Amino acid sequence: MALSEETQVRIVFAPLEEAGKFVRLILGLSTGAVVLFTNLLVSAKFSRWLLAILAASLVMFGLSAVMCLFIIFKLLETRALFVKIFTEESKEGAGRFRPLIDSAVESVTVLAARLVLCLGAAIFFAAAFVIALLFAPISVS
Repeated sequence: MALSEETQVRIVFAPLEEAGKFVRLILGLSTGAVVLFTNLLVSAKFSRWLLAILAASLVMFGLSAVMCLFIIFKLLETRALFVKIFTEESKEGAGRFRPLIDSAVESVTVLAARLVLCLGAAIFFAAAFVIALLFAPISVS
């Protein structure tokens, strides 16, 4: 059973769209954390070691946000390559895009792995800050 061209296009673009939605969700989480932690870092009167943990989390969330932007750009590039393939007149001509698509998919995969590491580190430092805050002596002024 052969699939229609419209179904083939949907099958190719659906994972790209879902990945884009997921990355935008992480981007929103990361930028929100950066804003919140920056405000807390500037206005809070904690000891330096607590602020250092918070700053580490802030930096990692910032790196996560930047990587999200890179991934979104790579997903857009990949989508544009697929559009070129689908609009190419001859099937043989579309094969010349294969190395470009492989390269784009590989770079998205590498960026996604780095994003997972940065996001994991950011969440780790945020959790460490909360736990350290529970045990830190608090002075009321």
